Amino acid sequence: MPEEAPIAEEMAQDTTASTEPVTIEIWFHSGKGEERDALNASSKRSTAALPRSKWKRFNCVVNRFGWLDSYHVQIIPFIANALSIFLFYQFFINLPKDLEEAALVDGAGFLRIYWSIFVPLSRPVFATVAILQFILRWGEFLWPLMVTRVEQYRPLPLALQQFFSQDPKMWGDIMAFAAMMTVPVLIIFLLFQKWFVQSVATTGVKG
Repeated sequence: MPEEAPIAEEMAQDTTASTEPVTIEIWFHSGKGEERDALNASSKRSTAALPRSKWKRFNCVVNRFGWLDSYHVQIIPFIANALSIFLFYQFFINLPKDLEEAALVDGAGFLRIYWSIFVPLSRPVFATVAILQFILRWGEFLWPLMVTRVEQYRPLPLALQQFFSQDPKMWGDIMAFAAMMTVPVLIIFLLFQKWFVQSVATTGVKG
């Protein structure tokens, strides 16, 4: 089904994006002075070199594993999303440090801290990331156009584009199809509306 890719991407991103900031938070704040500055500078240099190297490596992987015309090529490249990681990180750094320190004193490990402390408190940011990423991936057009040729694996925006190749153009059908595409987005928003509003209210700009 065409909608499988956006839903799978959303679930994978919620998992990876929520665990990476916890690791970064613990690792970054464990450094002192020059060590922390060196880590920060190294991360900035590596981030600047990502786009070109990432595309070359990914192109080789796609060809080697035969991911063209599949859901894999539409899901895996977007699992670790920078925006999602940033949102989770900004949320986690505002959580009380006393909770993490108390868990460490009690002998809790990384996974226990994440699962028992961070996850229950992070429902608002989980909902926010789920809504934003679903909207982005549901309307994805250019990437699926580049990596898929079979209609079975193409998302709905590419199917909508085919209406414009018909002559004469059936504007009524086009508008009906576009309206139907908004229904899943509305459903996702309604499901997570409570936590989304809570996230906006608790992470606003403070004066």
